[in-house]
Amino acid sequence: MRTHTIYKLITVLMCTLGLSVTAFAQNNVITVKAGSYAMSDTSQSITGFFGGTVATTFEDDSSTFGVEYDRMMNNHVSIGGGFQSYTIDYTASGAVSGTGEMEAIFVTFNSKYHFTEGNFKPFIGGAAGIAVTDFSGPLIGNTAGLALGIMAGFRWQFSTVGLYAEYKAYVAAETEDDGNAEVDLAGDSITAGLSFAF
Repeated sequence: MRTHTIYKLITVLMCTLGLSVTAFAQNNVITVKAGSYAMSDTSQSITGFFGGTVATTFEDDSSTFGVEYDRMMNNHVSIGGGFQSYTIDYTASGAVSGTGEMEAIFVTFNSKYHFTEGNFKPFIGGAAGIAVTDFSGPLIGNTAGLALGIMAGFRWQFSTVGLYAEYKAYVAAETEDDGNAEVDLAGDSITAGLSFAF
């Protein structure tokens, strides 16, 4: 089953869960979001794939999708986790050449501080976890590494369903494989979506 099919299935399940909840509460929140992702370094020299060096140019930006869970610990602090992914085309030249696709996935633990106690909650926060890639095309392989991010945004909860918007910067996301092929996934995302409280 392709990864995108799994994401779509998760989205449908989350939406169904959120819309079926009749009692409104602020303790548990699931957010489904989408937007754009821009890598900080779109031109990278990758050494290790096929035993050579490959000059790789990634597209300027890509669409991104994510799902998060937040547990409100009190009126201001929440902890939780989630994943975010994007797929981006690349052009390679050197040891191998051609065009292909890289899928990147972040799985992180998140903590947020909410400035207000009402239904409109602007926040700042941090994220820490892992990032992995899956290359297809002239480059074939996977890399993995630690990811650190910071974020700011808001959640505006009307009832069970609310609106969510977020800016997130992955300030560190260097990944590598067993052959020391390194790919830097650091970048910025701007997303918006729906939050479901239960």
